[in-house]
Amino acid sequence: MLGLLRQLGRWRVNPAWYGVALGVPLVVPGLALWAAVAAGAPVPGWEPADLLQVAGSIVVTIVIVGIFEELGWRGFLLPRLQRDYRALPAALIIGLAWFPWHLPELVSDPGQRPLTPFAVYIFSQSVLLT
Repeated sequence: MLGLLRQLGRWRVNPAWYGVALGVPLVVPGLALWAAVAAGAPVPGWEPADLLQVAGSIVVTIVIVGIFEELGWRGFLLPRLQRDYRALPAALIIGLAWFPWHLPELVSDPGQRPLTPFAVYIFSQSVLLT
């Protein structure tokens, strides 16, 4: 377990790529907002509470999804699966585990995420992330 946590601090690529990974999710929505306003959409009014809520959502998503969930799927399970399977079968096996993991989301609000598109999303994400 300690070895798994130690991997979180290991730089695997040039630090510039970490900047790209952190910057693109901020730049793309910013460009979309700029394009919408340039096309005539009203400039949104932001209250400080709105910015705090967005920042809180980002932090919670990074901690819960980025660290805990992905640490388990990609940090722990994937290397063990790839001892016996190539990347695609390993990704699909993770998808088979990952899909039921997210079933509470579907049960809590079935109208928000229809089953089939959600299953396609989960398996596609599993392949892309692998």
